[in-house]
Amino acid sequence: MTPMRTTGIQSLIVLTDPACVFALDLVNSGHTCESAVAALVSRRLGLSVEHTAEVIDGLVGIGWIERAGLDRIASKGIDDFDEHCREGLDHLAWLRAVGDDEHAADTVGAILAAWDTRSTDPFRRRRGALFRESEAGRRHAARVRARSLGFAFADPDVDSATDDAQFGDERLPEAG
Repeated sequence: MTPMRTTGIQSLIVLTDPACVFALDLVNSGHTCESAVAALVSRRLGLSVEHTAEVIDGLVGIGWIERAGLDRIASKGIDDFDEHCREGLDHLAWLRAVGDDEHAADTVGAILAAWDTRSTDPFRRRRGALFRESEAGRRHAARVRARSLGFAFADPDVDSATDDAQFGDERLPEAG
């Protein structure tokens, strides 16, 4: 797999995970205390603080945010965030170009659901939950579980997918 495909897949994993997008939202809004970000994400999404700390470590590890000292994290800036998002969009375009429109559409739905899930608006949170319960949401969760998100024509086993795949328990692939 080419480095572009790897970083595109990493971007899709991050952008479809509510814990990742909420942590990024907080850090890009100026929050710098790692333990406070982990606590806020944990409380909003109903995840353990340990899990959200692992999510933050993963975001540091793949270069979406950076360490700025003991218990300090920092945004790498809007241009860097934009570049990561573009890598994900480029990968979505590639999925469409090779004809895997269902996979691309499911992923777009998962991106929207991730942002909805981290919202304080009950309507948006419900919309995120409805996506996760939908056939498209179950296919997305199955791809995450099978580590096939972003791989064209990956045939997910929807019956083995569980909702926790939507909340960041997957591991991010190493940068290529």
